[in-house]
Amino acid sequence: MKRICLLMIMLLPACETATDPTIDFSDDALVTVKYKAYYSAPYLTPAASDMAARHCAKYGKKSYYKGATVPSQLSATELHEFRCE
Repeated sequence: MKRICLLMIMLLPACETATDPTIDFSDDALVTVKYKAYYSAPYLTPAASDMAARHCAKYGKKSYYKGATVPSQLSATELHEFRCE
């Protein structure tokens, strides 16, 4: 029984995935990307970073990561904010 519990604990992180990102807010100077990620701390996915880069490129700018917020500790939703410069 102890071996089964230990195995489950070891495999649990493998189940953590993030949903596909969506743009929550955007304009020519800022873009906020939203998704659900089941990690212990906010995690910036490559897909979210690429989405922000493509958005800023429409305005001839590059994206720069500002940081993440978690609107509720009871939810897996994360908001990642980027500047377009």
